Amino acid sequence: MSPFRAALAVLLLSSATSLTWADEPDYTDRDHWLCHPEKSDNDNVCLRDQAVISVAANGSSSVTPGYVEAIPAVDCFYVYPTASMDVTANSNMRPDAQEKDTTAIQFGRYGEVCRTFAPVYRQRTLTYLGIGALGDGLVSEETMATANETAYQDGRQAFSNYI
Repeated sequence: MSPFRAALAVLLLSSATSLTWADEPDYTDRDHWLCHPEKSDNDNVCLRDQAVISVAANGSSSVTPGYVEAIPAVDCFYVYPTASMDVTANSNMRPDAQEKDTTAIQFGRYGEVCRTFAPVYRQRTLTYLGIGALGDGLVSEETMATANETAYQDGRQAFSNYI
């Protein structure tokens, strides 16, 4: 890291305030879910086209379409991994392409066997104020602990709402 960038990072971190959130996520609001059986087809990322290309041992390929089970026997609850590029310690409640695409790719095909539930949550971010937040030593332990707790409590609250 250049001396200029390091100095800028220290300046930004020292001027950052601790995490405060005016509103806790309301998981009765379907806008706080990426996947939920009650979301419209256009807003449910798990209902994106799940077709994949299957390649046989001889090199031939075919398209295998995805489908959504009409009456699934089970539910699946998914919390996407750290994907946010927001520049705060925790992501906001407005999912970007990273959260949506990760959920669609990793979880979408589960719709073939279950009803899918995936909340939006204030996850720890990959970057914080433009620097790596996952352990480069420039973010305080207190900030990381608070960010981790925020993400955990959101996931817990979403799961409680689901139950």
